[in-house]
Amino acid sequence: MNCISPAVRSAEIWLSDKASHRVSMRHLADYLGYSESHLRRLFTNHFGYSPGRYRDLLRLERAAMLLARTRLPIIEIAIQCGYSSHPVFTRAFRHKHGSSPRTFRQQFEHYQQVAISRLRQDVFDSCRPRIVKNAKYELYLARHYGKLDLKAQQHTWLHYTRRTQLSSQHRSLIQPAWIYHDDPDITPGERLRTDLGYRAMHPYSLPTERFFHRIRIESKRAVTARFDKPTDIEHLRTYLTLVWLPQHGESIDGNATSVLFDAADGCCGSGTLTIPLLH
Repeated sequence: MNCISPAVRSAEIWLSDKASHRVSMRHLADYLGYSESHLRRLFTNHFGYSPGRYRDLLRLERAAMLLARTRLPIIEIAIQCGYSSHPVFTRAFRHKHGSSPRTFRQQFEHYQQVAISRLRQDVFDSCRPRIVKNAKYELYLARHYGKLDLKAQQHTWLHYTRRTQLSSQHRSLIQPAWIYHDDPDITPGERLRTDLGYRAMHPYSLPTERFFHRIRIESKRAVTARFDKPTDIEHLRTYLTLVWLPQHGESIDGNATSVLFDAADGCCGSGTLTIPLLH
């Protein structure tokens, strides 16, 4: 899944960014210098789905995440995920997940209570959550497809970033960064998307490898919290999503969660977790 051509990777990232909207593969094919039919064939051969079907899967998985992790009304979730009506959304959701949106939400209630019971007190005692507005920064990332445990994430980050040909001076102007796009309890492991790279603090510290893509993170509202070590990240995500945000009348918006590490030369220490919120 990770040996992927630049054209197919660009198509997947483009579809991911526009999953809730109607998109034109012809426009992307023209931009990449391919015929539309050839790009569709490359994409389908690699992912096993047509671009349109892949986009629909992303929409329905985001909807499942919002059903499981928030108390948003079902019709609001449907609209956020690009569906025009409750019946259309329900039919599509049932076809993908095997149950209605309401039943799916009810099935996750027990899981949530179990997840909350397993939280470590030491993680969220010192995390200092706060809501910020207009968070903006640029990241340079390589996308990995497939499940990664913590050690594999750290190893893969090193593999990608060692190929950027940065000088020691430029390496002091970056922050290691990870982006989580999917919920591992909903998206199949082979299709989990994790972006690994860094935040460039200086315009000259740009990656040279073509598999890096630039992402501009823009959140009108987000919650940020501190962690002491990478093993705290999953506990912190669970605590913020299932405990802290509901207590403060807030909800995630289903967009990607980002992690920025404090140290410039590795992803083993402390850092900041950011989760976008509904406006």
